Amino acid sequence: MSVEQSSGAVIVQQDERVRLAGLLLAAGGWPEAEQARRPYKPHRVAEGARRAFTAWRAHPAVAAAEAVALGAGGAAQLFTLAAAGDWSTAAGGALDDFVAQAQPSDYWAATAADWQAAEAEMNTVLARADLGEFLAALVGGPLPGLRVFPSLLYPGREAVVVDTPAGLLLCQPPPPAWGSSPPWRYHERPDEVLAATAEALATALLARATDYPALAAQAGPVGLAAAVLFLRVAEGPEAADQFMLMERRTRKLPQLPALVAALDGKRGLAEVAEALASQP
Repeated sequence: MSVEQSSGAVIVQQDERVRLAGLLLAAGGWPEAEQARRPYKPHRVAEGARRAFTAWRAHPAVAAAEAVALGAGGAAQLFTLAAAGDWSTAAGGALDDFVAQAQPSDYWAATAADWQAAEAEMNTVLARADLGEFLAALVGGPLPGLRVFPSLLYPGREAVVVDTPAGLLLCQPPPPAWGSSPPWRYHERPDEVLAATAEALATALLARATDYPALAAQAGPVGLAAAVLFLRVAEGPEAADQFMLMERRTRKLPQLPALVAALDGKRGLAEVAEALASQP
């Protein structure tokens, strides 16, 4: 896939087609499946969409989108099809009928303030440090276009990275809170948002490093280590160390501090791959 090359800017931007795909998930059985995996309190826009569009649960577009999202490719496959405008699989050719009958534009208008606030908050958080510059140094070359969509629908806990004709699109939900509390707003948890955004984009870029198959196979742990290093730049060593220790325990990755130390100062995929190879 050819993509536009960028100098490294990470753009915050909504994607209407992906947002509509998230709405189709809200109308179907995805919210219940998500809660069954790990209960949490969704954003009010997501909960409102679930209530407002549950009457369309049996619509062919909803059923087809849910089938794709629950398949092997997960929500990323659904969003990839949506971003490319290819709904022949994702919505079974019934999307136009869904839009005509369910009138999602009314819901977008009713929730416009939430979407505008999320976009502004994400811009505020990303302004704290240059993530694009960090990622360009990590891969050692020009980046594809990088966009971040602050997604208030579904998936509500899972960051989803999508290949689009213009590059990579990260659908980043707001930071989840505890118990039955609603999610934090993006600017209320800048450390979490910066780390999550850096990890998702770094992991996606490393996973696409076809010239370094061993590195691509370990893109997850290396992407997490990269997020620690970015947080060190963005928020300081204390915030980075706290994040690293928490993720080390939560994800059961005792090797994370060593991987962070090995990755520190490395520039370009060749150096990153060499650092990974040096790990036991």
